Amino acid sequence: RITVQNDECTVAGQIIRDSCAGGVVELSGATGSAEASLNELCEFTLPAVPVGNYSLIVRMLDLEIEIPELELKG
Repeated sequence: RITVQNDECTVAGQIIRDSCAGGVVELSGATGSAEASLNELCEFTLPAVPVGNYSLIVRMLDLEIEIPELELKG
């Protein structure tokens, strides 16, 4: 889910798998970056970042998922 308010975007979601212990979600781009840990239900909510282009990476002990081009806009 992406929520936009005052030209800032909040990204939240859930990874569907049995275990995500130690998992981290990272969002990075020229206009900002944010990081959040996955909770026990594999859910995350990243701090708000300015609109712009980002890459999103999910890192777990045995898996890495990357979305190299994610445009966040209002």
